[in-house]
Amino acid sequence: MKALNSSTSSHFVKLLATYKFKEHYYFIFPWADGTLRSLWHRVREPRLIPDQEKNFLWVVKQCKDIANALHAIHEYEEDGIKQYGRHGDIKPQNILWFNGEESGDPVTTSNGVLAIADFGLTRFHKEDSRSNVDPASIAGSPTYRPPECDLRLPVSRAYDIWSLGCVYLEFITWLIHGWQGVENFERARSVDIGGTRDFKFFTILGYTPRNRRAAVLRPSVTRWIEQLRENSSSTSYIKDFLTLVQYSMLVPDPKRRMRAKDVVAELSKILERSQSDAGYISLRGHGHNSKNSDPTDDPRKRRLRTAQGRDQDCKDQRQDRSM
Repeated sequence: MKALNSSTSSHFVKLLATYKFKEHYYFIFPWADGTLRSLWHRVREPRLIPDQEKNFLWVVKQCKDIANALHAIHEYEEDGIKQYGRHGDIKPQNILWFNGEESGDPVTTSNGVLAIADFGLTRFHKEDSRSNVDPASIAGSPTYRPPECDLRLPVSRAYDIWSLGCVYLEFITWLIHGWQGVENFERARSVDIGGTRDFKFFTILGYTPRNRRAAVLRPSVTRWIEQLRENSSSTSYIKDFLTLVQYSMLVPDPKRRMRAKDVVAELSKILERSQSDAGYISLRGHGHNSKNSDPTDDPRKRRLRTAQGRDQDCKDQRQDRSM
């Protein structure tokens, strides 16, 4: 907490004070109006917000700033020594919502500010240990954790990028379908594993010819993304955001995931274009031709689509459990 408290970013929850009482230590943080998830529940129909363009701008601005705050964790430097941090538990419940706060931009402050919280699992590593964390030592939320934990592969900062991609996909779902859509997405990707519901975003496949297990983006998640992309309310802004999430963040191979600073750069481009091109973000300009908006036009990416149904999800998960 000390390492992050010196940051000037408003997208970290700052530690105000600590105290000891009866042999127990306590932390005091600013009072938040809720979490990102509670905001989605509170504003159940974002499509009914009068100024849709302003709401879209707020979402991408907050997502960019959250990614920038994560970059500060990933690239922290203290006393001239570079530290490689990892939050370890990015999820909507750990992103707090401060309704009365302002982000410094009058165009994008209408809904307050989002800030990363709960640094209980945050870890900092030096150069020689940054990508060699034992997955068995990770205690993050199962729903948002990346495939490398289940594959027993070393964990790195790419862990957070997968988790953030999951959050972004739910955020986009809320923009298009509201709170009911968030709940429907949970049901769509869930599978039953021995009487327990599994809400992960990936599926573990069986042994490959090289005798190693592999992970893929869960087919139901892929279908959900395509449904969002094809929705009548999906503007070029939404399609570009989905492309970033699907092909740069929710990538099963951690070595191929985008770094936090590059996520910031891509979201900055989306934000800048949203502010300069009304047809890019608005349904009034729907049909506006955005470059690279729809990755299904690329044959290489089209092959990533799958017609497998939920039964295949269940089969793959049960197969993994038996190995």
